[in-house]
Amino acid sequence: DMSIAIYLYNKYLLNDKIYIERLSSIKYLIVDDVDQISKAQLKLLELIQERAENIYLFFNPQGGFCNYYGADIEYLDKCKLLSSERLKLEEHFLCSDNLYLFSNTLKLNCASVHIDLSSIFRSEMINKISEKVFNLMENGIDSDDICIISPVNDEILNYEMKTRFASESLNIKNLSKKNRLIDNIYIISIIIILSKCIGCIKHDFTKDDYRRFFSFVLGIDALKAYKLVENIMNFGEFTDLPDEMKNLIGSDASIKYYHILDFIKKCKYKYAKNEVNISRIIRLVFLDVLIDIDNSQQNIGICKNLSEFSEKFLSSLKNFKTIENPQQKFIDFVRREAMDFYSRYDIEKMHIEDRGIIIGTPYSFLTSNMKCSVQIWTDIQSNMWCPRNIKEFSNSYLFKANWENGCIYTEQIEEKNRLHLLKLLTKALIKKCSKSIYLYGSEYSVNGYEQRGLLYNLITGE
Repeated sequence: DMSIAIYLYNKYLLNDKIYIERLSSIKYLIVDDVDQISKAQLKLLELIQERAENIYLFFNPQGGFCNYYGADIEYLDKCKLLSSERLKLEEHFLCSDNLYLFSNTLKLNCASVHIDLSSIFRSEMINKISEKVFNLMENGIDSDDICIISPVNDEILNYEMKTRFASESLNIKNLSKKNRLIDNIYIISIIIILSKCIGCIKHDFTKDDYRRFFSFVLGIDALKAYKLVENIMNFGEFTDLPDEMKNLIGSDASIKYYHILDFIKKCKYKYAKNEVNISRIIRLVFLDVLIDIDNSQQNIGICKNLSEFSEKFLSSLKNFKTIENPQQKFIDFVRREAMDFYSRYDIEKMHIEDRGIIIGTPYSFLTSNMKCSVQIWTDIQSNMWCPRNIKEFSNSYLFKANWENGCIYTEQIEEKNRLHLLKLLTKALIKKCSKSIYLYGSEYSVNGYEQRGLLYNLITGE
């Protein structure tokens, strides 16, 4: 648990004389990706620097694509740690010389970069991409060395690729999930019970939400679940079961129902007494209510992620003293915005166990431990290569240490950040490709809208 680890580190280890003395035994320190480190890590480096003979730090002075995740190179630049002698490294190991030059200029005079914007409709573009993949493999490129980069997780592209290459027995490895967290039945069940345990949360679940919940946790069919919802819901709260309902759903489901009621009552009391927090309740719901349901073992990870995410989310909101009822904000965010995802472990396991063509978004590919010799970029005329970043709780720029309180995030700042981030993103992708890049686009999007996005303007110079 990274949050607890950093808390314990700051409170105890940094104030422990024996620990500080042992740091003196480090003579040389080498650190990679300094542009991505946290403040706690920075404190540790500063402590070691005071005692070590030499310390070598490797970092991207622009912050790299991790600016999207909150990397704050401007803050680091102000620290004494990076004020020492600097040596610019020109070597590159994952891309060819001409692609390296292209990454710095983004001008289409590179023999390794090919562009095709002749498609009117998106279906034409997908056909051309399929033909290109076949052509590459006929010319000796292994399927593992081909990566299709789409600006967003694209279900249509993924389905078309799987269908077209099924006869070739080729696997398609999609690095992204499109599902929202709330689409997982375990998550919505946890959120419903959690909402009942916390008095300050308003309930606006639909009858269908409750129907899915009861059908899942009680193991009853949809019709019985609907009748249960109609009979026991009282202004959003669960009530006792009438005898006819007990007979309808059966004794096992009735026992489980009262077990849930008892669980909610106990957690509600403990939460009011500050004996448990939201993160703890989430874990208890899974262990006490959901653990015996089929496939629960396969969902431990996503429930654990939700528990850890709740701590980080609520901890962040504490810095905004004007925000009322952060618990409600957390529930609303999970229900309306939060997306499911593969962990790095899941992606690396996929890469080791499955051979095939990689499909991913720029971020899912860059944050994985994968590389390829050929990249195919889709929809380069789409604005989704650099989407707007103005959501209330997911604008990373507002959480950086150098953001001034009270400063207004204007449209001009947004456009400047989008263009800067797009340049960093494309450079990072190019530098992870060793042979060639193929760029494809279509005049009209899948929804029939004409497209001329930032990436198109950046590469074509228009």
